[in-house]
Amino acid sequence: MFLTGGSVSRGFPAFEALPWRLDPVGACRAARELLASERSAASAVFTYVDSREPAEAGELLVRSAEKSTHYKWYLGGGPTYTTWLHEYKQPEVFARNTSYAASIHNHRYAFASLVLTGGMTVRMYDRGEDDSVTLRAMLALDPGESSVLSADDVHEVCSVRPNTYTLVVQGPAQRSYSCVWDARGTALRRIYDMEHLLGGLRTRALGPRETIGS
Repeated sequence: MFLTGGSVSRGFPAFEALPWRLDPVGACRAARELLASERSAASAVFTYVDSREPAEAGELLVRSAEKSTHYKWYLGGGPTYTTWLHEYKQPEVFARNTSYAASIHNHRYAFASLVLTGGMTVRMYDRGEDDSVTLRAMLALDPGESSVLSADDVHEVCSVRPNTYTLVVQGPAQRSYSCVWDARGTALRRIYDMEHLLGGLRTRALGPRETIGS
C-alpha cells in the first residue's frame, strides 16, 4: 500500500519518525526521498484515495478545501505533519488568478512536494532587507520531479499544465503567519492563521476596554 500502509486515521507511518520539530527542512528532505522511492506514485495515490473506508472518506472531505487556484485534498498525517493531494485548476482558470498559489508568497511551514501528473512553472524569489523581493530563478517541474521549500522560501506558481496533481507533505507551523507580496514584489502583507486570530477576537470586536455586558 502507498507509503507502507497509510490511512486517514493513522496518517502515513513512514513519515512519523522524521525530525519535524527539530529540523523541519531536513524532515521534508527525507519525506521527499520517501516519495521519490514510491513506485508508480500517481497510481498509488489515487488507489489509496479510492480505497478509503466511509468514515475515512468523511474525514477526508471535512478537512479538504477548495482554493481559487487548486483543491487541497486531505490524505492524513500525524501530530506534526499533514499529507495533501493538490489538484490544480485547469490552466485557463489558473491563469485568471493572482491569489493563493498564483501569488508571490511564503508559508508558515516547510513542505515537500512531488509532481504526480501535469506539471508547473515556479518562480523563486530573494527577499531583501527592506522586505521587497526580486526574481532569482524560474523552474519547470515535470511528473516525478520533487522540491523542498522552507517556511522562508518566497515563490509563485506562475503556470500549470492540464491535469496537474502534486503530493505535498507539510511540516509543523513555524510561525503564526505567512507573507504575500503584490505583483511588483514590493508591498508585503501578513496572513495570520486562525489560532492567532482567535486570540484577538474579543479585542477586534469590542475594543481593548469594552466587554460584553459592560
